[in-house]
Amino acid sequence: MQAYAIPGASIAVSKNNQLVYSKGFGYRDIDQKLPVTKDTIFGVASITKSFTALAIMHMHDQKQLSIEDPVVQHLHQFSLRGGNTDKVTISHLLSHTTGVPPLRRCVQLDGFDEHLDYLRNGDYEPFAEPGDYFSYCNDTFLLLGAIIEQVSGQSYRSYMTEKLLKPLGLTRSTYDVDRLKRLENVSIPYVYNKEKKTSRSCCLAKAWKL
Repeated sequence: MQAYAIPGASIAVSKNNQLVYSKGFGYRDIDQKLPVTKDTIFGVASITKSFTALAIMHMHDQKQLSIEDPVVQHLHQFSLRGGNTDKVTISHLLSHTTGVPPLRRCVQLDGFDEHLDYLRNGDYEPFAEPGDYFSYCNDTFLLLGAIIEQVSGQSYRSYMTEKLLKPLGLTRSTYDVDRLKRLENVSIPYVYNKEKKTSRSCCLAKAWKL
């Protein structure tokens, strides 16, 4: 924690499906000196992708879709700048092999429609055919959430809560920023300034939308 300027962390160790150790270290709120405990809620950022992939594979197993389906089969407005749109499958989204390079993050975009428009008209050029190369891209992976909504008829948040969080007993995990504000023992996201060697809080809502 000292080496990487981490304000707080929560550790858990399991063996043979049994929890053998859990403890919090540091602070969830630096200014108020509120400690991290074993029950502190943290934003998991891109670990959310693992949950999204699990939901897609569940739909695949239930024959609601196939990961070899073209993306346009479920998202008719999907289009990539420079072509190759019809060749992109759900599997390419899952594996970051769409041929789209990492794009400039546009955190102001809100909703799948705006992201679809960004992919259609953004300032980039595909660098490969779908399936040829791995290239990590948030803006194509998040389309899996739009596919989940289209196929299920539910919001992404509702589907993930109903099909994954509740069955797994994850009662303090949420995709709802408003609900997060009502929960206790929640960590504040921080950004570390290397020059000033200080940490400042960043927007909680934005951090939880990653």
